[in-house]
Amino acid sequence: METKAKELITQDIIDSALSYDEFVQLADELFEQGITTDGVTTDSMLDYTKISVQRLKRIKKSGKLFPEFEEDIRNNKRSMVWLVLNEGWCGDGSQILPFMFKMGELAGNIDVKVILREKHPEIMDAHLTNGKRTIPKLIALDADTLEEIGGWGSRPKVAEELFEELKADESLTGKERQAKLHMWYTKNKGYEIQKELVELLRSVNA
Repeated sequence: METKAKELITQDIIDSALSYDEFVQLADELFEQGITTDGVTTDSMLDYTKISVQRLKRIKKSGKLFPEFEEDIRNNKRSMVWLVLNEGWCGDGSQILPFMFKMGELAGNIDVKVILREKHPEIMDAHLTNGKRTIPKLIALDADTLEEIGGWGSRPKVAEELFEELKADESLTGKERQAKLHMWYTKNKGYEIQKELVELLRSVNA
């Protein structure tokens, strides 16, 4: 794989990246000040932030890893940094990041770190998804060399297909589309997220 991250992602960036709890705390503290993580102050973006922070806290407590994936996660042999581009208002990120964190915690050798998209535009623009700056975007790095060894984002394939279907339905409002998408996430309970990330683990351990 081309090591796109090699010159952009330095050890300083890794060292200053946020842990899961630090990311949630930052988003929460900024929300209390009436600001989003990317500096926006509109009511709609603050509402998204409030919901996302609540969800990040809830899924960290209640979300479960599926037993069928646990062996692959525990058997991960390659020490990695999973560097995730995200923002505090991101609804998809609030559904996905908790499971990334839980997988890293179970593996013991995957350090999940978060950087803000708007503070790192050059890294975001080197890791577009279908030409778009969509988040969350996972960049998997070898922990020792910071070589880019894999990537994922910004939604599970099934969720992306649903999103495109909903977007094409002109009878739905934006809020209705979001509600249907998040209903899918709730019903799926992180299964597709975990399945695709385990596929990533298998590929880097092959």
